[in-house]
Amino acid sequence: MKLRNAWIIVGVSAALTVVALEALAADDCNTTSQCREKYGSAATDCLNSQSSTSVCMCGGSRCASTPNPDPAPTGSVLGRIAVSSDGNFADCDDLFATAVTVAILAKTGNASKLRYYGHSDHLWGTEGGCKDGNREAAMQRSSAETARLYGGFDLSVFINAKANRETAINRLKDEINRSTSSNPLWIIAAGPMEVVGQALSRAASSRRQYVTVISHSTWNDNHADRPSGGESHRGWTWDEIGRMSSPPKRRHLPDQNGGLRTSHSNFYEWRDASDSRRRWLWSRNRATGLSVADCSDAGMAYWLATGRVDERASASEIKALLR
Repeated sequence: MKLRNAWIIVGVSAALTVVALEALAADDCNTTSQCREKYGSAATDCLNSQSSTSVCMCGGSRCASTPNPDPAPTGSVLGRIAVSSDGNFADCDDLFATAVTVAILAKTGNASKLRYYGHSDHLWGTEGGCKDGNREAAMQRSSAETARLYGGFDLSVFINAKANRETAINRLKDEINRSTSSNPLWIIAAGPMEVVGQALSRAASSRRQYVTVISHSTWNDNHADRPSGGESHRGWTWDEIGRMSSPPKRRHLPDQNGGLRTSHSNFYEWRDASDSRRRWLWSRNRATGLSVADCSDAGMAYWLATGRVDERASASEIKALLR
């Protein structure tokens, strides 16, 4: 039996001192499944499950020591979510867009549904640093650190695809192979299509019908076969994914730059916020070193999580959601 605020009477020099003790044993769980019911898929173990001092663990930390998702999970997206983003090549905007994407998933109650986040997925090379330095390390901060701050995520799903090519592709393939009509997979393609195409091609063809790939950028759609100056490569494109046998569903949104590539002043609310998480989002904007605030790729997460009918997101709508 666990001990809650117990009161012990101690005699000292004929006086009575009352000592309040905090609970010595949390007895947090009996099974790992109970931990997942309490903390979502971030829970990985019920440590000391046979004792009265059991603790739910989220990776290497106590689940209770990390923030809970805000708001509580609502399950607005049917199935699971995967994101494949670059950030290690071309514009530095993904440092901001990635952080906003993660925040959107948390605020809409979909943190536990994120089962893969592969960043730095421009597999052919990484360009020089943005204002925040090494771009692959900066993308890890934008993704995993934002997830830690908002809570509710399984931090093991974040991976550097450039540094861990085969592991990243196979992790996404495994998520595709778990897909069913009642547990579909939504892939937000926020970078070149190479990792997504490779994973789909390795997966069971019968599972692709339960996958939807989302894009908004023709640059991402075609970059594998249209390398930038000095590059030489070929790979999977948006159209080639559509032509594979038993292809996945595809949803191409309008270019989100129209509403989400804007003046920094439109995000001063985050710069001046009392909420440390929104100030963190502002810092990821400044880390890009760009003359504008551009979180355009986050428009795909906004559409997926909210079902926005006209498929376009604005800075004012993103700010309202994340307040």
